[in-house]
Amino acid sequence: MKWSNLKFLIPNGITFTSLAVGLGALMEAAEENLVLAGLMIFISYWLDMADGFTARKLDAASDFGLQLDSLVDMICFGAAPAVLVFQHLRIQGGSLSWIVPLVICYATVGAFRLARFNLLPPKAASNKDSTGLAITQAGGTTAVGVLADLLRDGGLLPVWGYIPLMLILAGLMASTIGFPPVTWFVRNRWAGFGMLIGVSLLVLLVSTFATLFILFSFYLLAAVMRSIYHLLSRRQLE
Repeated sequence: MKWSNLKFLIPNGITFTSLAVGLGALMEAAEENLVLAGLMIFISYWLDMADGFTARKLDAASDFGLQLDSLVDMICFGAAPAVLVFQHLRIQGGSLSWIVPLVICYATVGAFRLARFNLLPPKAASNKDSTGLAITQAGGTTAVGVLADLLRDGGLLPVWGYIPLMLILAGLMASTIGFPPVTWFVRNRWAGFGMLIGVSLLVLLVSTFATLFILFSFYLLAAVMRSIYHLLSRRQLE
């Protein structure tokens, strides 16, 4: 087999691995093994970044890979986090009357975000903004939030706290706000060094997954504030 054809198998193989992990997360969540399910979603999050990075480095992006990635994302970051939150809140004593609509809303908006993404022209470069919050980021935020709840003494979020969290994530996925790549926050050596020190201090003060949840939340807030700033700047120029 020629390298020109073989190279497409590498990123797609990573995507299929992410699918297997995401399906495992669904099964573990159904069995109420929530820590393992959350960790598997988190692993899928990194695999999703790895397949995109590999495809760009190998110049192996394809229409097949795009469609496959979206289908896998729906399972790993749409369905799996929804089931994870459903089981977590049910076990914590939340009422099904609001848990079920909440997780259905999240998953439905995630599907909308993926469908819209597939209809948009491909980004010219990996450092360009994404329109609306990526379902990968939403699923990762949900997973680390649940993991922080389960692994940190005293938990992290109250049961009712998942209502605004899931609704905000759904709203950001449906929005047209531009979300920059994570590398936008560490554009130089000093910014990266400062972030490393801040993350290290947070890990010492709280837990690892609580730190990750804070970082994910900071990313969302910074992206929204950045979008508002750009909007106000454009209006001032008109």
